[in-house]
Amino acid sequence: MLFWYTSFAIILIVLGIVACVLDRRRQQSFEEKWPAIDDDEFLRRCSPGTRREIALTVRRIVSKHLCIPYEHIHPEQNFIDDLQAD
Repeated sequence: MLFWYTSFAIILIVLGIVACVLDRRRQQSFEEKWPAIDDDEFLRRCSPGTRREIALTVRRIVSKHLCIPYEHIHPEQNFIDDLQAD
């Protein structure tokens, strides 16, 4: 019986390590595709006439609710394709 518990524990540990490695690779890929930009660069990429305070508030909300670092939110990103918000 102890053998089964030990085997199960080892399998869970290995799966956890694999999940961490895959998540880290996904995060690195995302950060390479969408490098950090500051607020001024973000606003330069927005449509003409976009109000600063509204654009940055939306950026902050998207960052918070999707758990993505604020500086990696770009105005040209697609919620489903780029931010996996499906």
